[in-house]
Amino acid sequence: MYNEHMTNILLGALLLLVAGGLTVAVLAVARVKAEFGLVKAAFLDFVTPETPGVPSQLAKAIDAASVMAGRAVVAQAKSSLMGLQSGETRGKAAVEGDVAEGQLSMAAPALGGLLSSFPILKKSLRRNPGLLDYALPFLTAKFGNRAGPEPGNGNGSSGSSPKFNL
Repeated sequence: MYNEHMTNILLGALLLLVAGGLTVAVLAVARVKAEFGLVKAAFLDFVTPETPGVPSQLAKAIDAASVMAGRAVVAQAKSSLMGLQSGETRGKAAVEGDVAEGQLSMAAPALGGLLSSFPILKKSLRRNPGLLDYALPFLTAKFGNRAGPEPGNGNGSSGSSPKFNL
């Protein structure tokens, strides 16, 4: 009888544990289902428009992201193209400056050598070759076709340092 009584107590306790476990499981499933319903409702609110003709929150977010991505692509393309264009412009200016310097050296070889005495003028002419038309007559009027002092004492110099009127 003792064993039968003990078995009934153990079976009753086991039954209570199983019933309690099932109750907890049912409550957990109900809680998850309620949370899922809240998440589903929030998602549907985010995806569906509030009123017809007004974009949903999702559409607004996608629109904002696409505008930002488009601006980034445009900025990148613009900077790449401006860099290429700037490089071409610098290259053209350098070639024009070299040609202008060569023209000056060919027109008056002594004046070409004189430019090394005036580095700022040389730099200006390299940057803006159009100034060559102004610089050549001015330099010729000031210094003639010579780059140094006039020969006078047989050794190729006049014995004094050159004087420039600036």
